[in-house]
Amino acid sequence: MQALPPVGRIQGVELSGGPAFQDSVVSVQYSAHNREGYGDYDLRIPFLDAMYLLNVLREFEKQTGFDKQNPPKK
Repeated sequence: MQALPPVGRIQGVELSGGPAFQDSVVSVQYSAHNREGYGDYDLRIPFLDAMYLLNVLREFEKQTGFDKQNPPKK
Protein backbone atom coordinates (compact mmCIF):
# COMPACT_ATOMS: atom_id res chain seq x y z
CA MET A 1 0.00 0.00 0.00
CA GLN A 2 1.35 3.41 -0.96
CA ALA A 3 1.14 6.15 1.68
CA LEU A 4 -0.08 9.66 0.96
CA PRO A 5 2.09 12.57 2.14
CA PRO A 6 1.38 13.47 5.78
CA VAL A 7 -1.07 16.35 6.10
CA GLY A 8 0.52 19.69 6.86
CA ARG A 9 -2.73 21.65 6.96
CA ILE A 10 -6.26 20.97 5.76
CA GLN A 11 -7.22 23.70 3.30
CA GLY A 12 -10.84 22.74 2.66
CA VAL A 13 -13.51 20.05 2.50
CA GLU A 14 -16.18 19.82 -0.17
CA LEU A 15 -19.17 17.56 -0.83
CA SER A 16 -20.04 17.00 -4.49
CA GLY A 17 -21.98 14.57 -6.60
CA GLY A 18 -25.48 13.58 -7.53
CA PRO A 19 -28.75 13.78 -5.63
CA ALA A 20 -28.23 10.31 -4.13
CA PHE A 21 -25.63 9.93 -1.41
CA GLN A 22 -24.24 6.87 -3.21
CA ASP A 23 -23.10 9.20 -6.00
CA SER A 24 -21.56 11.80 -3.69
CA VAL A 25 -17.88 12.31 -2.95
CA VAL A 26 -16.13 14.17 -0.14
CA SER A 27 -12.98 15.99 -1.27
CA VAL A 28 -10.38 16.98 1.29
CA GLN A 29 -7.84 19.51 0.04
CA TYR A 30 -4.63 19.65 2.02
CA SER A 31 -1.06 20.85 1.79
CA ALA A 32 1.99 18.80 2.69
CA HIS A 33 5.74 18.59 2.33
CA ASN A 34 6.84 16.23 -0.41
CA ARG A 35 10.09 15.35 -2.18
CA GLU A 36 9.88 18.48 -4.32
CA GLY A 37 9.15 20.79 -1.39
CA TYR A 38 5.58 21.74 -0.65
CA GLY A 39 2.52 20.56 -2.54
CA ASP A 40 -1.26 20.68 -2.56
CA TYR A 41 -3.31 17.49 -2.64
CA ASP A 42 -6.94 16.52 -3.15
CA LEU A 43 -8.12 13.36 -1.41
CA ARG A 44 -11.44 12.11 -2.83
CA ILE A 45 -13.48 9.78 -0.60
CA PRO A 46 -16.82 8.19 -1.54
CA PHE A 47 -19.51 9.59 0.76
CA LEU A 48 -20.28 6.29 2.51
CA ASP A 49 -16.58 5.75 3.27
CA ALA A 50 -16.32 9.32 4.57
CA MET A 51 -19.26 8.65 6.91
CA TYR A 52 -17.55 5.48 8.13
CA LEU A 53 -14.40 7.51 8.83
CA LEU A 54 -16.46 10.09 10.72
CA ASN A 55 -17.95 7.37 12.94
CA VAL A 56 -14.51 5.93 13.66
CA LEU A 57 -13.19 9.39 14.58
CA ARG A 58 -16.16 9.96 16.90
CA GLU A 59 -15.40 6.65 18.63
CA PHE A 60 -11.74 7.67 19.04
CA GLU A 61 -12.99 10.95 20.52
CA LYS A 62 -15.01 9.04 23.13
CA GLN A 63 -12.21 6.59 23.93
CA THR A 64 -9.57 9.28 24.40
CA GLY A 65 -11.78 11.75 26.27
CA PHE A 66 -10.91 14.45 23.73
CA ASP A 67 -12.77 17.66 24.56
CA LYS A 68 -13.53 19.46 21.30
CA GLN A 69 -14.64 22.53 23.26
CA ASN A 70 -11.22 22.76 24.92
CA PRO A 71 -8.65 21.11 22.64
CA PRO A 72 -5.02 20.82 23.81
CA LYS A 73 -2.64 23.53 22.66
CA LYS A 74 0.00 22.57 20.07
